[in-house]
Amino acid sequence: MKSPGILDQPISPLPPRPTLESPRLGQFYKKKGVYDGKLLHSASKVTYTFVGDNEVISLHFDRDRKAIFYKGHNIENIELSNIQQAHLEKFRQALIKNPGTKDMIGDFDLSHQAYLKKSLR
Repeated sequence: MKSPGILDQPISPLPPRPTLESPRLGQFYKKKGVYDGKLLHSASKVTYTFVGDNEVISLHFDRDRKAIFYKGHNIENIELSNIQQAHLEKFRQALIKNPGTKDMIGDFDLSHQAYLKKSLR
């Protein structure tokens, strides 16, 4: 008599597939309850990246060019919403808190003020 092979065994039902949910960004990016972002800097450039409004926000300031970039775009070429303006203020506060970037505040403020004057025209 022939022994039963793998094909002769009954098929068991497959386990249920896991469902996909949209990521809850807040739970992954919190540090001690508050996500404060990452600040990377050199002598003349600084980049601040954080999660805001369920997306990654990246802000960059180039001191030599006197330019502020929002998600890779020079803010002089775009019109910023109120939320985006709040992100710039968050960037400014991060510059103040970091000892390595405190000296950039004056130039950052000048660049930001130049943008505000230009956008009011």
